[in-house]
Amino acid sequence: MDAVTLEALMTRDGSPSTTQRPRVRSLGTRLASALARLALAAWRRPAFAYGLLMALAVGRLGTTGGELLPGVPSTLVVTLAFFALALWQRRWTHAWSAWRACAAAFWLYTLVCLIESVSVLYRGGTPYLPFALGRWSFLAICVTTAAMAEDVDALRDMLSGNAYAAGIIGLLTVLHATRVLRLPFALSLMPARTFGPIHMPVPRTLGVAMSPDKFAMIAALTLVTIGLTYDQPLPVVRPRWVAALLALLAILACLIAQTRAVYISILFALALIVCFRLLARVRRPWFSGAAGAWAAVLLYALALVAANVAFSRWVPIEWLDTGTSSSIRNVEIRIEVNALALQMFRRWPWLGIGHDRFEPLTLDDNGIHNVFLEQMVATGLVGGVPYWLFHALILVAALRACGDRRPALAGLGRVLAPAVLVVYLTYQFFPGFLNTPFAVLSGLVAALARERRRATA
Repeated sequence: MDAVTLEALMTRDGSPSTTQRPRVRSLGTRLASALARLALAAWRRPAFAYGLLMALAVGRLGTTGGELLPGVPSTLVVTLAFFALALWQRRWTHAWSAWRACAAAFWLYTLVCLIESVSVLYRGGTPYLPFALGRWSFLAICVTTAAMAEDVDALRDMLSGNAYAAGIIGLLTVLHATRVLRLPFALSLMPARTFGPIHMPVPRTLGVAMSPDKFAMIAALTLVTIGLTYDQPLPVVRPRWVAALLALLAILACLIAQTRAVYISILFALALIVCFRLLARVRRPWFSGAAGAWAAVLLYALALVAANVAFSRWVPIEWLDTGTSSSIRNVEIRIEVNALALQMFRRWPWLGIGHDRFEPLTLDDNGIHNVFLEQMVATGLVGGVPYWLFHALILVAALRACGDRRPALAGLGRVLAPAVLVVYLTYQFFPGFLNTPFAVLSGLVAALARERRRATA
């Protein structure tokens, strides 16, 4: 044996060494290790992990039906996991105190859940069951969110997690639209649209298969979070260049989605950022009192109704044309469907016609693209009024937080209030049922109301 070989077999301290084969980690081992690190991170910063995963889980993951488990929405899987974590970490007191801080809102929504559950028997059993379960799932998400947002820092962590999720979806959207990567879980590539003289240079898509309207809610919360806190002593997303990058990616994803409702929602979010930045100079805005908040809610509701009536008359045809043969007609059909829905509501005003029955009764396959109107038509005044009041109370709570004398709480109120306003605008174009982004947002508003009560006490 020569000296070189002998030296290679010796360690630094001179002891002999045995030849070892390089360790090759299997894909399963790496995946298990990654999941273990994620679980540890979720344990240490549960609010951030919850905000991140809930926003990502809105997209369709796993099976071809869009669920991690057959028949179970991805968001519900995440909710159940973090609800179990909340019980393990004894966070249920935070959820209960948040419920008490917004008691009227959550008891009203519980009434909605009970009405939907009773309607299962009234409407004909099993086919109606998913709608009742959807309402209870919304309430479970609200409660879990309030439990995870145990204090102001956790609330900020959750907003940060949402912002990172919007950035991830934005990055995936850019990669998928430019065909750098073909993502199997992304929204299908669709032909690019034309908006007036502008022809979009990339296909219409999203980085995950989710409704563009739901992503608009996630992106709007990201934009108002960053836009209203980036120059504060403690911005929600740090450092500032990361915040700017996440906001840019969220905007790019909205642009690539090429949906008129998304564009309107994001433009409204940007306008609200300017307005609320100006209002930040006022210590107590006029809408931060009880009477002022309710006046603002009623004025906003009237503005939404007026916009629905005037949309087809005032909006230029060029804004409705997206370069396809049916683009303008598609908007006209939705306006006609909403008018038909009002006729159905007048005919069955008390108990409504039930969810998923509008199309069979009217022989129309377009559906009602307005969440509040759909609830009124489906459940009548009995289910529609408490449903509307719940949303009104959530907005009232968010607006009142804007005038809190503590800067940290007032700043969070100025983030959540415009986000709620954007969601209600998006509801005017939205046919969805279980709206996970707003369920999380409602839980955040309740958690903020709880923190205001604690600070006052």
